[in-house]
Amino acid sequence: MLPLAKQALDAFIDAMLPGDRAGLIKFNREAVVVQELTGDRELLKAGVKSLSLKYDNSVAAGIRAGLDMLDGAEQGKEKMLVLVCDGDVDDCMAPMQEAVEKGVKIYCINVLDGDARKLEEIAEATGGLYYYAATAGDVENAVSELQGDTIESVDMTDSDGDGLYDVYEIRGMRLPNGQTVYTDPQKSDTDGDGISDYDAMGGDPVIESYMIDENVYSCTLFHSEVYGKLSEQFVYVDGTLNRDGKQYFGKMDYLPYSNRFIKQKYKEEEEVNMFDGIVRMRIGNAGIHGLYSDQLNQIGIDKRSEYYFLNTLIIMGITMITFFDLAALDCFLAYSMGMGGDAEAWDTEYTRRYINIKPWVMNEWSYNNSAKEYYDINMCKTMKAVESVTNRYNTEVYMSVSPDKKMDGCLYVDVNDKLDVSAAVTAFLNSSIFGTFNDADAGITLHCVYNPETDEYDMDFKYYLIDYYDFSFFEELYEQDAVGLAQSYELYGYLSWSCKWKKGEKHLQYIEKS
Repeated sequence: MLPLAKQALDAFIDAMLPGDRAGLIKFNREAVVVQELTGDRELLKAGVKSLSLKYDNSVAAGIRAGLDMLDGAEQGKEKMLVLVCDGDVDDCMAPMQEAVEKGVKIYCINVLDGDARKLEEIAEATGGLYYYAATAGDVENAVSELQGDTIESVDMTDSDGDGLYDVYEIRGMRLPNGQTVYTDPQKSDTDGDGISDYDAMGGDPVIESYMIDENVYSCTLFHSEVYGKLSEQFVYVDGTLNRDGKQYFGKMDYLPYSNRFIKQKYKEEEEVNMFDGIVRMRIGNAGIHGLYSDQLNQIGIDKRSEYYFLNTLIIMGITMITFFDLAALDCFLAYSMGMGGDAEAWDTEYTRRYINIKPWVMNEWSYNNSAKEYYDINMCKTMKAVESVTNRYNTEVYMSVSPDKKMDGCLYVDVNDKLDVSAAVTAFLNSSIFGTFNDADAGITLHCVYNPETDEYDMDFKYYLIDYYDFSFFEELYEQDAVGLAQSYELYGYLSWSCKWKKGEKHLQYIEKS
């Protein structure tokens, strides 16, 4: 409890304006003044650091001491008490009534799952608000909302006359995507782009509520068209609130995939009919594996020979097309021998394999190489998205492709449909891992830092081609999976790289990673 209480107090101290004064009182059976009213943040933080945990707390004693301290404060200033405790509250009726008479609002932050009812009564009676802060993130939300609720009553000074109170510009203005923008209270157009700070921030803020993990959070938000408008194709993956009200974590370890991919491979129900007309329900393409395993003993030597002969032909074809591409051979052998992959996939019943795709996307073979072509397109989209949400106030970002969207990775090449030179070259350049036997999605996860002084971006990224290695279009191979002889699996083409570029330029300078 104590670390969260200290964090809440430190956050409030950090938000103080130059004209603000605050004091610090600790209380258990009786209240003790730790720090008299002061504007010195270091003194206040030293007092917070000195706090220790004791029990048998008297909240009433703490409120009385706080009211006595405020009696000696400068007249004409807004007065409030911020009560941080564990919810264990004694009889506070008398000091609560005194606070009402003196016009002192009490804001209560409960940092332990104690009795919320009494704290809510104190806040409601005095015109303050109640917050429950069980985690560090909750503390941040509570203090931010408290600032938003009390900001007008604290100070409405607008030094540069741009329509934004100085307190907004100094403390920071939160956007719906979770980012905070800071502007200069002495300049109406901080970045000199011809757009006033007020217009750049989308005008006056509004108080909005978001549902996150079944909890409702309210906060004061600005709706800026200039700052922090992230493309719908991307999401933040550092826990920042996204435009859809969701949060994604993991940073560079976040693995991108589309909901369409999950639905098609693991969730979509469909009837399948094979082996003498036996109809069964397959749940996703992955659900075909072993669905007819009870029919395995009914398959004669002729059918098994047919499977073996077909697999041999495909292996020979892969070898010829890709000039002994060992990765391609390994993928098909893993499939045809029922070995699947070497790590758990989205559904733990299935497997995943990773393949180095540098030879396909980091080369100059752009003609009909769809993996290379789509990589270039996707990187342009990524650079544009990064530039749209980074500026002199927000210089660091973690992003990935949104699960609600998809990027094209490479296209299926039907070499039987078009027997000409172009199709043959396309098949060769796309290889048999990605692009020849299946379409593949693409995904990217990145960390980028922007230097506003040089207008340069430094980005680490992981680029993926995302496929499901199956052969649902090829009846004999599909049958092998259905009886359990073969096994499909997730196949991820993988590239980890670093690059840099200058704002407005489209040329990436790659940096070799160790």
